[in-house]
Amino acid sequence: MIEIQEYFNAGSKITQLQKLDNNLIAFNTKLHGITIFSHEKHTTKINFTNKYLNFETTALCFSSNSKLLAFANKTIIYVIHTSTNELINTIHTDDDIELITFDLYSNYIITGSKDGRVMQYKHNDNSPLARLCSFPYDRTKPFKKQQNFVSVFASYKNKLAVSGYGGAIFIIDLYSQANKDVIAHEKNHITALCFLNENTLISGDINGTIQILNIKEKKYTKK
Repeated sequence: MIEIQEYFNAGSKITQLQKLDNNLIAFNTKLHGITIFSHEKHTTKINFTNKYLNFETTALCFSSNSKLLAFANKTIIYVIHTSTNELINTIHTDDDIELITFDLYSNYIITGSKDGRVMQYKHNDNSPLARLCSFPYDRTKPFKKQQNFVSVFASYKNKLAVSGYGGAIFIIDLYSQANKDVIAHEKNHITALCFLNENTLISGDINGTIQILNIKEKKYTKK
């Protein structure tokens, strides 16, 4: 029988939960800010609030090394050094940001907007590096702009996989921005992505279908 025990009571709605390096867990709450803790040692490493982190926050993520926190209040990205709570960068954008992540090496910030744009930034620079892709992939067909979105990110080493409106999956090299693959076989809204290895990507969609994608051959296997 599986035993479930209450480990931590944050006192308000948990809006973000993420595993970091060294088996640390980070979470954000609606009213009580950020906590980073070790579940193995039962100790809290960092606990802080920030005046910019509030009810206007639309997206949030931690770097995997736990040193940085990035969050968006609609069109503005704030980058915080977690150990000092110091604001190290503010990035003003043209997009309402609904999704944000760091790459696995904590060099870049990737954002997804409600207009379907995926942008790449350096965490310590104010200007965008590139627009990585936009949704929907097929713009020859009519679509409702007000319903556009970027739904999910997944990372493996230097690779980023992203899906959004229309169900296409872009696979992009974040460092060279070359070898961009587009998988547009399925049209369903993809809600989850996970790399199994460099050449295998698993997707889950809104209808409950899980598919395994061979990236090299661009072949799906349904489960």
